[in-house]
Amino acid sequence: LEVADEEKPRSLRISLLAGEIAQAAGLPKRDVENIKSAALLYDAGDLQANLPLFKEVANFIVGGVKAPEEELSDREQVMLKTTASLLKEIEPILIGYFHSYVEEAEVMDKDLNKIPLGSSIIALADLYDRVSAGLPSSPIQGVKSLADIEKLADRVFPASVIQALQRVIY
Repeated sequence: LEVADEEKPRSLRISLLAGEIAQAAGLPKRDVENIKSAALLYDAGDLQANLPLFKEVANFIVGGVKAPEEELSDREQVMLKTTASLLKEIEPILIGYFHSYVEEAEVMDKDLNKIPLGSSIIALADLYDRVSAGLPSSPIQGVKSLADIEKLADRVFPASVIQALQRVIY
């Protein structure tokens, strides 16, 4: 996350915005935190290659790290189990984001009932950040303004998520 940038690193901006959108949408605190955590990882290199790694690490930790008891303190064991739990909880969000908003970015009429809400929130935060920063290569072609984003309600993003974004930015 450390980038020689005058602004916050992009993944941190997306995480914070996604958290604000999730909170404005009325999601429980646990879901808000999971979305923020997933947003920090959504752009972590090759997401397609990293998703199985996240799952393997979580399964490995949950299965029990094979190390002598004296090598891991109670605190370290708690940290490992917490990390595994977090990875397991954010995995569906990351998979939904990758499948629906990266692999199928060009699909303009998505089955929103099959996409985790957190995935849509991260994708919307990413899109809004790109538009507001004037970044090229928008994942959805032709979107250049908030008005363009609003037209995607109930097609690419749930209307409730776009309404939550509006409450956050206005």
